Amino acid sequence: MIAPPSGGATGASDARAAVRAFLDAAKAQDLQAMAAVWAAPTVPPGPRFRAMTSKSGELVLMCFLSHKSDTIGTQAAVAGGKLQFPVTLTRDNLVRSTTVTAIQGPSARWYVETIELRPVEAFCQKQPH
Repeated sequence: MIAPPSGGATGASDARAAVRAFLDAAKAQDLQAMAAVWAAPTVPPGPRFRAMTSKSGELVLMCFLSHKSDTIGTQAAVAGGKLQFPVTLTRDNLVRSTTVTAIQGPSARWYVETIELRPVEAFCQKQPH
C-alpha cells in the first residue's frame, strides 16, 4: 500500500508528484492511496473520490487503470491554473495514451482532478491470446 505523506496529509508537493502517486496507486490497485491524491480544491479528496467511483465504479476504475508501466509526459498549463500531463500506460501488448489533469488545492497541495478514461477502455476488454 502506498501511504499518504506523514501526518496524514493528502495530495502531493507538486502536480507531477500527484500524477505519479495516482498512477503508482492504480498500478498497485490501492484505492485508498488513489483517493489521497484525488480531489478538487473545495472538496476533501476522500469523499469526492468515493462519490465519483461508487462501489461498482471502483472496480471499473481499477480495470481502466490497471497497468504494468507508465510514462508521464511534459506538463501543459490549462485554464484555471491546472496542469495537464500526457500519460502512456502499458499492460502486456497494449499501449494506450490518455490525459491526466492536476489542480492545486488546499495548503498548496496538488491533486489529480481528472483522468480521461475513454482512451484506456481497452484495458477492460478481454484480449485475444
